[in-house]
Amino acid sequence: MAGIISGENEFTFTWQINNISYCWHKTGDVLVSPTFRVANLQHSSWHLWLYPRGHDNEKNYLSVFLHREKKGGPEVLTPSFELSLISVDGSSFHTFYVEEGEVFFLQKL
Repeated sequence: MAGIISGENEFTFTWQINNISYCWHKTGDVLVSPTFRVANLQHSSWHLWLYPRGHDNEKNYLSVFLHREKKGGPEVLTPSFELSLISVDGSSFHTFYVEEGEVFFLQKL
């Protein structure tokens, strides 16, 4: 789940992945979420990159990245957001908070 932290500008995206513990992916293999568009962030488009077995040399870790699409919104955005991993029973397994400061650039085609 990805959420923009700030009351009235809140947005939630849920990406459900079944049986992630049984995935066959190797370290560095990525799963890409469906693209989601956030009207509250000037209609910018985003997706998540999930590495079930880790990214690069980070083996035995699940790595998740928020990635901005190449279209929509202003050239530079610095959103606050949270990423939560939700267990099968619906409880929050782990949550990452990112306050404003991470810069996401609009990439030119």
